[in-house]
Amino acid sequence: MNANLVSISRLTLVLFGVGLSAVGLAQESGSKARHVFHDASSAETHTRGGMVSTFLLTAEQTEGRYSMVDEVWEPGTASSGHAHHFHSEVFYIVSGQMEWTVNDETEQLGPGDLVYIPPYAFHAMRIVGDENVHALMIYEPAGYERGYFRRGALTEEQRQDPEVMRALMRANDINPAGSELGAGHVFFKAEAAESYTRGPMVSEFMLTAEQTEGRFSLIQETFGATGQESIAPDAGHIHNFHSEVFYVTSGVMEWRVDGDTQQIGPGELVYIPPGAHHAMRVVGDEDVRAVMLYEPGGYERNYFRRRAMSEEERNDPEVMNRYFHDADINF
Repeated sequence: MNANLVSISRLTLVLFGVGLSAVGLAQESGSKARHVFHDASSAETHTRGGMVSTFLLTAEQTEGRYSMVDEVWEPGTASSGHAHHFHSEVFYIVSGQMEWTVNDETEQLGPGDLVYIPPYAFHAMRIVGDENVHALMIYEPAGYERGYFRRGALTEEQRQDPEVMRALMRANDINPAGSELGAGHVFFKAEAAESYTRGPMVSEFMLTAEQTEGRFSLIQETFGATGQESIAPDAGHIHNFHSEVFYVTSGVMEWRVDGDTQQIGPGELVYIPPGAHHAMRVVGDEDVRAVMLYEPGGYERNYFRRRAMSEEERNDPEVMNRYFHDADINF
């Protein structure tokens, strides 16, 4: 067997197999998952060609649920068509313009737009115009960073070996063809979004549980500034069965998670695992815009369930206790 192929096989076991074992051990041990605050000022970036990647959340941090990556692509960057058999991807555009082709449908996306790419969907992209594109990438289940560093560990000789690169592509779930199983991609355009207001919060449902086959929901949230100067000591709740991420695109918000209080601004996020007690407030007089990931999907069902209640039902403690129980909101 080719010595380089043996090397890549061993590398796959080290970078992928051991990582999965660590996740499995964390889940089997019953230990409580740790929340994550990502601070943009201390972020480590990685450059490859015309792409700069910042790993916001890794498989180890989310217990294998998903990875989240900030990507910046230079003008002229493009990808050849391919498909993933074992994971889905989302690209939410923060700034710039790019064109995506998924399953023979082509759309140009700008700020606030996104594309959801399910497993087996054939896809390719290119940057449009002379401006860098900044996008938030969600990779589910987690592990994108493992593939990135797996490639980075190759020698120049290995990168020139077609057999080694084919093995790398297989290990990274990059396949030359899709199939009819990849139907169900979504292009979300911000200009066509339907918004829903509840108090100082405005929600736009970008991806629902039905669209992602229950993987996650994705919501654009606007939190209105209310002048609140601190998080009340008794404020907050817990979700036992789902995780949340809030990625800020404008404004500043303060989160308290399991007693740890930090402020996050544009390009920063908080990851809230199941079982973590959390509460938040808007800092200052500027509204906050944030992308909310809710996993597994279903946030929108709870939202519309509450919206459909009568005033009488909302004032009935028994009805509301049942609602909070069903919505996995625990005080």
